[in-house]
Amino acid sequence: MTEPRYLTAEQVTKLLARMTDTFRPIAACCALAGLRVSEALGLTWGDVDFDAKTITVTGQLGTGGNRVPTKTASSSATIPLLPALERELRAHRSRQAERDLRFTHRDALVFSTTRGKPQSRRNTLRAVQHAGDEVGLNGDGRQTVGLHDLRHSFVAIALANGVTLPEAAMLARHANPRVTLAIYAGITDDAREVAVDKLVSAGFGA
Repeated sequence: MTEPRYLTAEQVTKLLARMTDTFRPIAACCALAGLRVSEALGLTWGDVDFDAKTITVTGQLGTGGNRVPTKTASSSATIPLLPALERELRAHRSRQAERDLRFTHRDALVFSTTRGKPQSRRNTLRAVQHAGDEVGLNGDGRQTVGLHDLRHSFVAIALANGVTLPEAAMLARHANPRVTLAIYAGITDDAREVAVDKLVSAGFGA
């Protein structure tokens, strides 16, 4: 099993900016809300509350293309809709409405093809990897950026910016903060360097 990559906030922004309107909103749900890609692909417009600024995860897209229950009971939860993701989803909804108003009904999937079929996880992964190539995140012996790395990065960035472990567990929708600690023990390269600098400045290990 490969180790997750932890992108910085700047790297996440560059990656998303390089993606197309088709797949960027999906990646944004993973990077800015910590959703698993199956959860992002399983979102319906009824799950997105622009007034309350929340997303409620009620299911996920199964391998057969149907909505199925979430991975765990704790995965089903209501989480904050950050301003950047709200803007992304509002713009996406407007594009969907221009194609066909039926694509914006409460029970319609947020992410669908022009034929109304569920969007492809494989194609989304390819889009993320291509954007990673374009902005120089891949190659040179580094593990190629994947979809789940965006979820990992969301939580790691939150922890690196002062979010407490219980708060991070809430954002990641883990039933126990110890699970969050075990999974997201890694931190971004920048945060790791800051930690080392703090130790050296304190005279520890100098």
